[in-house]
Amino acid sequence: MDSSSCLLKLCIVFFMVLGCNISRGDENLLLNESFETAGAVNIALNWDVYKCGYTRSDDVSNSGSWSCKITGNGGENEIGLGGTFFNINSGFPASGTFNVSSNIYMASYTQGRIYGTYVSVKYADSSQEIFNSILSVAEITENMHKWKKYNLSFTTNASKTISSISCWCLVWAVNGKKFIGTVYFDDVNITILKPVL
Repeated sequence: MDSSSCLLKLCIVFFMVLGCNISRGDENLLLNESFETAGAVNIALNWDVYKCGYTRSDDVSNSGSWSCKITGNGGENEIGLGGTFFNINSGFPASGTFNVSSNIYMASYTQGRIYGTYVSVKYADSSQEIFNSILSVAEITENMHKWKKYNLSFTTNASKTISSISCWCLVWAVNGKKFIGTVYFDDVNITILKPVL
């Protein structure tokens, strides 16, 4: 065996070992992405409650039988913002380019913000970076009572190492006015487009 072929084999082994814990590019980093598996009462396994929270619902679904339902009536005792998030602690490269997507069904809408996509990335140095897309009122109105898929590609800071990635299904208050409406999320995905090892 000559030195060049030996070096090539060593490089292949090195990258196999380095990448053994990294998901394939077409593999969803999220588990229970369609909320099919139940966790605690009225919520899905692996999806934590944030602020106003959500319910696991079988009212409508993009696939399977279940989805994430976030609703707000603007009541005095309502928080008026929030939803759910899934925290990913492994399976991703040190940095890279990713794609996040979610399927959203608007059942009703009066006011507030709906995020088409929302991802928070925490780095090993304790800093954080947010990547998101906000649905315009025109988008909400145009896609009322039907499922619509929203995508966002994002690239993390190459000079920093990712420690965790959180994917959110989220609504928010605007100018102090609480979210009023009902929105469903389903088939939420995060995939690796281009890893930086």
